[in-house]
Amino acid sequence: MSIISLSNGHFIDDKGRWLILRGVNLGGSNKVPTAPDGRTHLREGFYNGADVSFVGRPFPLEEADEHFSRLASWGQKFLRLLVTWESIEHEGPGIYDIEYLDYLEGIVEAAARNGISLFIDPHQDVWSRWTGGDGAPMWTLEAVGFDPSKLHESGAALLFMRAALHFFIKRWERYTPKCNGFPIIYGLAALRCLPCSLQVMIMRQVLLLKEGQSRNIFRNIISKLLLCSPSELLLMIMWLDLVP
Repeated sequence: MSIISLSNGHFIDDKGRWLILRGVNLGGSNKVPTAPDGRTHLREGFYNGADVSFVGRPFPLEEADEHFSRLASWGQKFLRLLVTWESIEHEGPGIYDIEYLDYLEGIVEAAARNGISLFIDPHQDVWSRWTGGDGAPMWTLEAVGFDPSKLHESGAALLFMRAALHFFIKRWERYTPKCNGFPIIYGLAALRCLPCSLQVMIMRQVLLLKEGQSRNIFRNIISKLLLCSPSELLLMIMWLDLVP
């Protein structure tokens, strides 16, 4: 695939044809560091905003050709590669993480070796990890006088690892209607506010609370989660099969 130019909102190849790009997102894990482990249900090291590393997100460099060759064999030749401001400039203004930039260059080169084009997305949600999202480094908050460790208590931000499980389960208890003693959970749009790993974790907790009751009921509940992507739905069903 060769993207030559743009015309009327379309990518054009070297023969003047409109390109229909097929690919996937790469990936949600890029929003959080590898060290300390930034997965959103963990607290340790969360407020250490300067001394972090995103090297290895989305995967170790030595695994890149394996992943890219597999995607290329499936016809996925165009990927959205997430890169956050924090991953590049977390230590302070003008202090760049050269090790991460070298890693990122290696990822781009591996994609090119496998015939994959990348759209590099300078990603940001809700400003930063300390305001309930991802993107900007911690020092941007400190520069305007905020103490990031106090934002959750102040109510200015809702942080997943500190409130999500309690917050959403309480909402379910209050708002989900009852039918023969079982909670009927419709779209659960609230789940879409959580990362997939937490969605699965919460659903598993709901299932464990109902141990001994018919799993078919919960399979029907899962099938109604129409707002979930196929991958999220599959992960939840896989957890159902693991529940005793």
